[in-house]
Amino acid sequence: MQALGGAKNHAVVMPDADVPNAVNALVGAAFGSCGERCMAIPLVVAVGDETAEAVIADLKVERAKMAVGSGVDAGSDMGPLVTKPHFEKVRGYVDQGVKEGATLLVDGRNVKVAGHEDGYLISPCLFDRVKPGMTIYQEEIFGPLLGVVRVKTLQEAMDLIDAHEYGNGTSIFTRDGEAARFFTDNILVGMVGFMRSESGLSVGKLSKNR
Repeated sequence: MQALGGAKNHAVVMPDADVPNAVNALVGAAFGSCGERCMAIPLVVAVGDETAEAVIADLKVERAKMAVGSGVDAGSDMGPLVTKPHFEKVRGYVDQGVKEGATLLVDGRNVKVAGHEDGYLISPCLFDRVKPGMTIYQEEIFGPLLGVVRVKTLQEAMDLIDAHEYGNGTSIFTRDGEAARFFTDNILVGMVGFMRSESGLSVGKLSKNR
């Protein structure tokens, strides 16, 4: 039996990755359906500071293009969260992330939409320098909150992922076939997706692990 009772899916971005392609996928994976799905990607594991900075820069640009509003408005890229208690819970996670020392780069807690002032609306939030042990790293949030974790090597990224309580899904963005194969063969996670782009290999395969 495979019982996936919780999720905290990680996406590894390697230094050789096609960053615009990776960010395009990450925006949908992190903020699609308001982040309220079990296969959402709430954590980006950037290998190297330069990779992190490049990913963050593009994420800020793409996030700024997103329209948050009524769920029945065709012009909205993202609607409200499902209930008031959940809305308050997600806001609380953002508060906790700030309290525990993560860097809040984009704060979506105070969004106001004309005609929907009492709606359960949170714009996509972006944290940098998220670390293991922080609440926003450890727990499934089920909301539009994306955290960037910085590591130095692929092995460090894999050790981080394997050490997490949840092993639902993961991915890697790289042009290096050897790195992709090593990742998919050795990561201890239930599912490893894959995608190709014109600029090269992006991720892995369905894994038999964990």
